[in-house]
Amino acid sequence: MANVVIKKENQIVKVNDFIDKKEILSIQREVQIGFTVDVFNEQKHFLGRGIIDPEKGIILLTKEKEAISSKFFEKKIKL
Repeated sequence: MANVVIKKENQIVKVNDFIDKKEILSIQREVQIGFTVDVFNEQKHFLGRGIIDPEKGIILLTKEKEAISSKFFEKKIKL
């Protein structure tokens, strides 16, 4: 999993937010479409976990440090 730092330091980032690639300051390592990433602000505070498309951005799926797996999606669908 890669760590991503974004510019949105003063904005509240919510679950299911789309973070445009223009907001990404750095990516810890090379990623491909669909990779799970941890998202941090410039002060290195954990904001959440999401899925990245390096050409478009990140969909934030959770504000918790939980595994993004089939069980994660099953739980979300049952809500």
